[in-house]
Amino acid sequence: MTRFQELVRQGRAEGIEAFLVGVVVLDGQGRVLMVRRRPEDRFGGLWEFPDGTPVTLTEHDAHRWAPLDDLPQVGGHHAEVLDHLRRHGTGR
Repeated sequence: MTRFQELVRQGRAEGIEAFLVGVVVLDGQGRVLMVRRRPEDRFGGLWEFPDGTPVTLTEHDAHRWAPLDDLPQVGGHHAEVLDHLRRHGTGR
């Protein structure tokens, strides 16, 4: 069993029914690519990471490259990941 399969098994045992993927994209200056959810969408107006599919503005109404010390308002799990990057660096 792979590590991923084990994580899925554990998640399902704990009642998790869906798994989502996000991608933190950094440019050469250490800025993070963020996309903003459309106002009428669930969590409208919040910024998030691209979800691993090609970025189009059909689900999002804006995008920006944001420095780690000047990020837009993001949701809970995105904030946790960005905080980790701020504390531990980007691995560059």
